[in-house]
Amino acid sequence: MKFVLASFFIFVLGFFKVLEPIRGPVQYVFSPVQLGLSDMALELSDSALFYLSINDLRGQNIALMEEVEDLKSVVLELKEVEEENLVLKEQLSIENSGSVDAEKRMQLANVMGNPLDLSETSVILDKGKRRGVSVGDNVIVGKFLVGIVEEVFEERSLVKLVTSPNVSMAVMDIDSANKTEGISSGDYGTAVLMKRILPNEEIRVGDYIVTSGKDGRFFPFLGVGRVREISQIDVEPLKSAVLDTFIDVSKVNKVFILGME
Repeated sequence: MKFVLASFFIFVLGFFKVLEPIRGPVQYVFSPVQLGLSDMALELSDSALFYLSINDLRGQNIALMEEVEDLKSVVLELKEVEEENLVLKEQLSIENSGSVDAEKRMQLANVMGNPLDLSETSVILDKGKRRGVSVGDNVIVGKFLVGIVEEVFEERSLVKLVTSPNVSMAVMDIDSANKTEGISSGDYGTAVLMKRILPNEEIRVGDYIVTSGKDGRFFPFLGVGRVREISQIDVEPLKSAVLDTFIDVSKVNKVFILGME
């Protein structure tokens, strides 16, 4: 109540201009303080708006980062689809050329590697029993042999590569006049060895070696490798040859599973 009375009293004095003589000195003294308080209030307001803007920008930045990550995922998916389409197109063109029977069951699979195999002579594929994969199915890229399915699980399958010493196949030299035959097997992930070549059989460096299909495990005319060197020991009646695979099977990431049934 006393504050109300004091305010009323000051108002009356001001109305009758009793305080007029001291108004100037008082304003002179308190104007800087008033201006300082006003500036401080404006700075506080600006600071508050600044921090609010920072929080708003931070939220927008987070939202943009999430959108960027989503776009990256979409781009990766599109790249994968593009790569698969390219692989399928190349495979279909090879099938239409007649080098591989187009009526055979064939499906695309991704190579997942096999970190447990230190010899690097096997890989795991992302297709298994659920997709109809069976033991003995051939694995190819284009018209080149990559390996053979050795074990099948529900969603995965284990493939032994042509560079594995455990993979043996009947092969022939399609560049030789008499189509020289032999048996090839891997050389621990480094190359392929063609053995049991008769001494009088023709085979030369650079010749192309393909599967003959006579073993009943592999389709015929799948590329195995190209002859790098030929060796023959005097005490042994048969010759052998070292083959370089047509493709680096350790770096293949997409293959086709060619069903034998």
